[in-house]
Amino acid sequence: MLILVAYMRISGALVALGWDGIWSMGQMVVEGDLDYRITRPAPVVLQVGTSHIGLQAFGDLLVAGAMLVYGWHGAGIGPDPAAIGSAALLMACATAIQLSLMTSLNCICFWIKGRATPFAFTAVELEGTVGHYPMDIYPAVAKALLTFGLPFAFINFIPAQIVTDRLSATWILAPVAAALTSLAIMGLVLKAGLRSYESAGH
Repeated sequence: MLILVAYMRISGALVALGWDGIWSMGQMVVEGDLDYRITRPAPVVLQVGTSHIGLQAFGDLLVAGAMLVYGWHGAGIGPDPAAIGSAALLMACATAIQLSLMTSLNCICFWIKGRATPFAFTAVELEGTVGHYPMDIYPAVAKALLTFGLPFAFINFIPAQIVTDRLSATWILAPVAAALTSLAIMGLVLKAGLRSYESAGH
């Protein structure tokens, strides 16, 4: 359970630390602030995402890091380099999924023309609720939606299962595939959103 929660908290904190500006996407769309960023050579999403630093993430990283270390020791995993490498890769995948999901949901503001999208906030609240428990406790339909609809299972449940040897090592390909798919979807949503952007006053 500690590893489960730690994966969710650490990956979320890493996104908040370096990508907290994505929450201002809606405001920039409404106020036309993207005009300036579109004319610059750097990718628009990179400029927006890195425009703010989530300082609150430092506390989350500290607490969740301690949870991960304690859970790792309690699970009897030990300082195995292969296990540490797999855990690091899984954390990178979890962070990529978190980043992609928050970016895609915030990009919905290109179409609903609001300063904030309720979809992104709802997803964060939902993840904070369901992510504290193993997916096994949920009905099959909910489990499928939380795995393939909103890929929360690939953020913490499946990585925790792999790290603690409840799933075979070949399962590591699943979070990698989920991360790559999430990034690809984010790119498509962002591209479509920028094409529909009408600048200030619209």
